Amino acid sequence: MKQHRFIGNFAPEGGYLELRDEELVNQIKNVLKLKPGEEVVFGDGEGSEFTGTLKSFHPRFISFAAGERRQNTNDPAVKVVLYCALLKKENFEWVAEKATEVGARAIFPIISDRTVKLNLNIGRLRKIVKEAAEQSGRGFLPEVSEIIGFDEAMEQARDNELNIFFDPKGQTFEKPQWFSMYGDKRVGVFIGPEGGWTDREFAAAAENDYQIASLGNLVLRAETAAVISVYLAGH
Repeated sequence: MKQHRFIGNFAPEGGYLELRDEELVNQIKNVLKLKPGEEVVFGDGEGSEFTGTLKSFHPRFISFAAGERRQNTNDPAVKVVLYCALLKKENFEWVAEKATEVGARAIFPIISDRTVKLNLNIGRLRKIVKEAAEQSGRGFLPEVSEIIGFDEAMEQARDNELNIFFDPKGQTFEKPQWFSMYGDKRVGVFIGPEGGWTDREFAAAAENDYQIASLGNLVLRAETAAVISVYLAGH
């Protein structure tokens, strides 16, 4: 039986939690139709969680018996940071959802030289990521950045131990021999727009010693490449 998971600021007292968030109370009571005695998991989005056993419904809250806190160990040890150019239609939302499911620790929407779409509903995107993190059993809620430019993304990525720049002109991606020993280090993954990276962007990545890599001979859509690259970098 599926155990439902919720990420938020939950603070039990004396072994009990009074859940008063109206939206979440409605979801548990009227959408999921959970019953007393059923268990859910409450996480803080930073790796800590506890099991809550539903005790009773009240007019304005639901009471839970709170179990001991524990660490969620489902997330990949490698912290993968996705820098992805904005994509047409709703494709970036799909990328954010699926990248969260396969373990991305942070998502940075970027405007590259060939980016066509220049806006994004960040609030909606964060909600999609939160729901995907809950659904997939994540312990950490991925950071979703405001939109930044390509050059700003490269500046931000200086703190990563490794940055991988995916482009068809690169060599087929292979993890370095030391990759399995990287532990909890940060790895940046750069994915370009539908029209690809420009020569300027490609040269900037090479000058900054990024690993220039491809995903093989087949031509993949940007959203497909984004999800595959996050999975390969993190596992």
